[in-house]
Amino acid sequence: MAPHDQTQSTAPHSVHGCPANGALLSELLLNAAPNVLGMLGLTVMQFIDGLMLSWLDRQTPGGGVTLAASYGGGIVAWIPLAFLSGLAQCVNTLSGQAFGRAANTDAAIFAWQGLWCALFAVLPCIGLIFVAPIIFGLLGQTGVLLHGQVLFFDFLIAAAPVNLALMVLTSFYMGVARPLRVAIAGLAGNLVNLILDWLLIFGHAGMPQLGLVGSAIATATGTLVSFGIMAGFFLSAQTRRQFHSAATWPLRWAKLLPLLRLGLPAGCQWSNDVLTWTIFTLWLVNRFGADAAEAQSAVMRFIQISYLPAVGLGSAVNAVVARYWGVGDAATARRSTRIALGLAMAYMSSCGLLFWLGGHALAGVFLASPQQVHIAVALLIFAAFFQTFDAVNIISISALRGAGDTLLPAILWVVLSWGICVAGGYAAATFYPSVGPRGPWLMAAIYVCVLGMANLFRWRHIAVHSLASDYFSAAPPS
Repeated sequence: MAPHDQTQSTAPHSVHGCPANGALLSELLLNAAPNVLGMLGLTVMQFIDGLMLSWLDRQTPGGGVTLAASYGGGIVAWIPLAFLSGLAQCVNTLSGQAFGRAANTDAAIFAWQGLWCALFAVLPCIGLIFVAPIIFGLLGQTGVLLHGQVLFFDFLIAAAPVNLALMVLTSFYMGVARPLRVAIAGLAGNLVNLILDWLLIFGHAGMPQLGLVGSAIATATGTLVSFGIMAGFFLSAQTRRQFHSAATWPLRWAKLLPLLRLGLPAGCQWSNDVLTWTIFTLWLVNRFGADAAEAQSAVMRFIQISYLPAVGLGSAVNAVVARYWGVGDAATARRSTRIALGLAMAYMSSCGLLFWLGGHALAGVFLASPQQVHIAVALLIFAAFFQTFDAVNIISISALRGAGDTLLPAILWVVLSWGICVAGGYAAATFYPSVGPRGPWLMAAIYVCVLGMANLFRWRHIAVHSLASDYFSAAPPS
């Protein structure tokens, strides 16, 4: 039987009425805390993983590119994974809306439709492994960097269907207010990942020294462990009794189609974001040389410290908004989002201040070369500039997804990412090459700021000027 959650009492009937701001804050924190804890575990794990790889680079005569290879292989793998993630996160919305209507069986049915999508993803992922060298070649990668990126990519993409299944079950439990299970599975997987990193990257305790491959094996194994725990929770006696999770496994087109209608735009949105960021970092910034590639990879590790916990809070916002939206209480959904905005902005702004004031010390954690440190310090200043706006973007887009609004935000994201981040970054790199990677990163900072404000205005328009019933078409009838 699954462990008891502190949020277990958050039943559908609790979303009726008009709770005070203090009650809304408590609900958000109870939903967010376990997920944020899991994200913090992931953040720490990825940070230490990068730190170990940077130590390996320092031991390589003339310096290595293992850290840059892990970043490059990982971000390209996240292009299809982000698409699958967007699809999976809409299980949060639909299960949350069903839970808000007290339709618990429907909530489990939506989770199963997401698991069917994970099964359908197996063959496309296998196909991507065969074309990986071509993909990285088109991005301008060569030599030992290309070889390392392809190796890391292959392991991550092979585990992608399991990752999707894990994200589906995570979204289900967030939607039905059982986030403690998410934290348990995430922390267990992260712990396994971390231990295997130590064993396999450096060859401790008699294990082979595999370097980058060891890091990839550790990541894939940690994902398998987390999924195994989440699957155990989903098929436990408690979940079977409350949601009929074992009896709702058949593929049901009447439920799959609403998931695809919401999930495909959301998946395209996230996948496009990672695609444009991949083009930006690998094609535009890496053209400035290996020092720029290593420096940028180090900076991205610190950005994850700011970004991932806010994403955990965003998942809670998605779930809470979906539940209130599901019973027609748009006003309370709006107040919940406002509270979450304050929390996310306070946290990410503090991280931005740290990037700005402590950039040199932070860069020195990963980098030994003075030139690499110099580049990283400059990039951290741009990262500091857009942290507050990124917080606005994460919470606003999560609230929009909870309300079932995914198509227009996806279109907006595509237009801005290609128009400002990629095209603007290319113009800066082409016409002002003397400023190095700082030119493209300035355009990236502008892009995040504009995107955050655009999604905030979209959310305010929906929440203030429209009735929740106008958007119920995103959720099927119970």
